[in-house]
Amino acid sequence: MKFLKANYEKIILSIVLLGLLGVVGFLPVKVGQLKEQLIVDLGIPQRKALDPSDLSENLKSVGRVSRRLPGDLSEPSPLFGPDQWVKTRLGLARNKGDSALGPKAMKIMSIRPLYFRAEFDKTVGSVEKVRYQFRVTQEATGKSKRPKVRSAELGKKNDVFFLRKITGSTDNPESFVLEMNDSKEMIPVVNGEPFERIDGYETDLLYAPENRKYSKQRKGDSIKFPTGKYKIVVITENEVVFSAEPTGKRVRISYQ
Repeated sequence: MKFLKANYEKIILSIVLLGLLGVVGFLPVKVGQLKEQLIVDLGIPQRKALDPSDLSENLKSVGRVSRRLPGDLSEPSPLFGPDQWVKTRLGLARNKGDSALGPKAMKIMSIRPLYFRAEFDKTVGSVEKVRYQFRVTQEATGKSKRPKVRSAELGKKNDVFFLRKITGSTDNPESFVLEMNDSKEMIPVVNGEPFERIDGYETDLLYAPENRKYSKQRKGDSIKFPTGKYKIVVITENEVVFSAEPTGKRVRISYQ
């Protein structure tokens, strides 16, 4: 009795907890029974189990994607790669590394020297006012290669040269010294022996991507490529040098 009096509160609490555990354990059973009763009372149709899906076509697609495609895909993508697509006379074209469609695609067909020639022709005028006539060819200053007649008195000049000196008789000198107006260079001209030197070069070019010819191109001429405009800045007997406008980037083409 003493034990019950001392611990009756604990005994009552234990009985309550056991009752609650029984209720908790019974609730799922009761809920299941109520659910089945509601299905019957409300006439809810029973769901059938889903049939397994046919994934054969999906598996075939995955297999095709996972297979390695034939061909060499090591080059940069033509769509997202660094190459530039430009418009040409023949349509859009891919410029690989700025060489396929720029001046590097130009081929030199020929290079010809441009001469300066000066040849004494004859003496004209009177004894008091003798003038000396020359046949002068300046191929580098114009497209025409035909000689032009230029005359001057001793100590006078025309549009090409200054007649600085003569040697020999006045009516039929042995030689002359001509001072060029532009360069101030002294040119010796012997009577009967034409003076000749190379003043520059001209070239014939072929632009292969468009099969276009550029004939008689000289220093200072410009050519418009699909990649931009370039000016010819140097022509030698072995090469042609282009300069991009306006960057000034140079491209050298060798004559082979």
